[in-house]
Amino acid sequence: MNEAMALTRERLRVYLVLDLARASGRAADLVRRSVAAGVTCIQLRDKRGSQSEVERVAGATRGLLRRASVPLIVNDRLDVALAVDADGVHVGQTDEPVSLLCQRATLAGYPGFPVGVSVTTVDEAVRALRREFIDTPIVAIGGVSAGNASRIVEAGADGVAFVSAVTDSVDPVAQIRAIAAAVNEGLSRREYRQ
Repeated sequence: MNEAMALTRERLRVYLVLDLARASGRAADLVRRSVAAGVTCIQLRDKRGSQSEVERVAGATRGLLRRASVPLIVNDRLDVALAVDADGVHVGQTDEPVSLLCQRATLAGYPGFPVGVSVTTVDEAVRALRREFIDTPIVAIGGVSAGNASRIVEAGADGVAFVSAVTDSVDPVAQIRAIAAAVNEGLSRREYRQ
């Protein structure tokens, strides 16, 4: 069991959600190219694969990311996250409750294992923040592009997450570089205002 990489705000700035169904067999190539282009975190998502299939891809991805000091988060699958020494797991509102995932991780020998949760309403955000997530980084997702990432970060998000902006792009490297530049621009504007 390796120690998980801390999921700091800096490591969550440029966050690729790599949907294996969308990546259609080019996951390893996308991971390598994404890290080289400036991705600071990758979340692996596969809603349909068997545990062994997802573990195989997640393990290979973990190896690539560990060498680059980029954290790996596994979507929905605590079993896979723990099996491959991922740096965290992420769930939605309709998935297994965060409190239960934390208990399961602790029982498996991973106390304090990072569990992220998606929120879509103010009430969900308030409930999430009332749990153990008092100083939780905020990562915006949904429609994120190079055209709006700067404004999102300037408004207060710690980072941006994206799926189709990269996996559906003819030039994913250019998209990532543009998003990373926009995030840095938003951070500069936010710091200037303070």
